[in-house]
Amino acid sequence: MSSFQEKAQEILSDTYNELSRPELEYPANHFAFRSMLNSFAEKDVQSIVEVGIGHGNAIPVFVAAGLRVAGFDNNSELVNSSKAKAKEFGLDPNNVVFGDIEDPLTYASLDGRGDFDGLVAMGVMPHVHHDEQSLINMAALVRPGGEVFIEFRNSLFSLITFNRFTHEFIMEELLFDVSPEIKSMVDKHLRDKFDVTKPGPASSKFHNPFGVVELFDTLGFEDADVIPFHYHAGMPSLESQNPQGFRAASVKLENESSGWRGLFLCSAFVVHAFVPEQL
Repeated sequence: MSSFQEKAQEILSDTYNELSRPELEYPANHFAFRSMLNSFAEKDVQSIVEVGIGHGNAIPVFVAAGLRVAGFDNNSELVNSSKAKAKEFGLDPNNVVFGDIEDPLTYASLDGRGDFDGLVAMGVMPHVHHDEQSLINMAALVRPGGEVFIEFRNSLFSLITFNRFTHEFIMEELLFDVSPEIKSMVDKHLRDKFDVTKPGPASSKFHNPFGVVELFDTLGFEDADVIPFHYHAGMPSLESQNPQGFRAASVKLENESSGWRGLFLCSAFVVHAFVPEQL
């Protein structure tokens, strides 16, 4: 084990010990990365590319697992931050470049395109303009048979938030083709039950996990599977009444195994899928 791996593992050990500390930020990504690393170890993944590498905060996670990491981001300041993080943990900073997943020309200088064993994209799909092309571009970065882990914000979570998002999901997604008369009745009922003006308009897109799996299948990905994460033990508006209890209950839910509760109780999900031999 290299000294860089040892350093990364020390950082991860400290992070793990902080999971039960209610005063800290909710450790959502811990649970998302847990699924990824288990799969990477099982499939003997050696190299990955991170789309939307950001500040490089995930670099220690992947280095500790013995992975070779490359990546890109469409924010120049974040690219510089990730380059520094890569160098700190023994990676070649030249393998972190500026790039926009919707424009392959911007990351044409990235070494290893098409040969990576795996791909991770956290916080990217809620902000892209063209879902299909972005997913196709991601698949092109990975070798045939390689795997991808791609995060989405969960639109079904809005059914338990009892706020503006609940109203919008019911009116625009569930009842989009219902008569105006009935929709007007539902609209009044919802507005009488809770404040549909909060929170403000979303700055990023939500996705329905059922529709996303269908999209992956249509594009030719194989074995697309939804992995919910970032559980909420109740309506987010109640969290301030008992933040410690809320956090503890939510963390406990991260290990529930129903196969369906997370589709409604999680504000995000990762799609795990494989790039076929011919896409």
